[in-house]
Amino acid sequence: MNIVLFGSTDLTLSVAEFLYTNSYQIAAVVTVPQTFKISYKPEGVHNARFVDLDHWASEKNIPVINYVSADSAIDALKNFQTEESFAIVVGWYHMMPKKLRDIFPIGCSGFHASLLPKLRGGAPLNWALLLGHQEAGVSFFELSDGIDDGLLYDQMSFSIEKGDVIGTLVKKSEDAILQMLQRSLLKIQDGAIRKYEQEGLLSYCGQRSPEDSHINWKDDAEVILRLIKASSKPYAGAYSFLEEKRIIIWDASIADIEIHGIPGQIMIIENKIYISCAKRAILLQDVEEKELLMKSNHKRLHFV
Repeated sequence: MNIVLFGSTDLTLSVAEFLYTNSYQIAAVVTVPQTFKISYKPEGVHNARFVDLDHWASEKNIPVINYVSADSAIDALKNFQTEESFAIVVGWYHMMPKKLRDIFPIGCSGFHASLLPKLRGGAPLNWALLLGHQEAGVSFFELSDGIDDGLLYDQMSFSIEKGDVIGTLVKKSEDAILQMLQRSLLKIQDGAIRKYEQEGLLSYCGQRSPEDSHINWKDDAEVILRLIKASSKPYAGAYSFLEEKRIIIWDASIADIEIHGIPGQIMIIENKIYISCAKRAILLQDVEEKELLMKSNHKRLHFV
């Protein structure tokens, strides 16, 4: 099997390492720069989980193709096409139109970090945390014309524990991807894989940007805590403002004491920083500008 890998994130690198270590033939890597234009955001998308694969690929004498459009990718891949060509798309933002998918005789596959058909679309792991789900997963599937609606090769689920944040879910999804590759790729190569329809509750979720993590202190503490967990590293973090200073909150918990205050009000109690919400309060565990907050008892965090 002759594999072309599409992507430009930490997950792309993990898949590339897996393929190389397990002696799969990587014909080429197709990638994009960290900031690039896309249909839903023509001013440009900044990839928070970007990994530059050029150095990795050049060390292993694997060609790298910088993606501009489907047509340019098709033209660039002509020299790498064989009857055994197969595409793996992971850590990728662009749609894969039929004319591009069709140049891979064995198929064009992708990974989506949800249990399809649940949470088709953008940022599914972030949305799973925001929505308070107790389970997430990854789907390995055949790309098609629709949004994440192709036939499945495989799925794996994992639980969302109380202490999970987006970074731990990313690691769980990486582990699931590598396990599914281990048990499915040889079957795909041999033509023995059984693809199957997606079944269950259908839902969609929209793309998210750093601005979506601006905290509204009029929300309940549980809602704000989920936003903090869904926005933490490797993403830009949930944030608020103290006067005109941006305050990024990386981790927090629900206050274990009863606090009454105006939403957004800073309360310093026993050298700990609490923030009042519409209902209950949160205790800051990891926050930037901590010294400034410690000097700001009873002041309010707010929107600007």
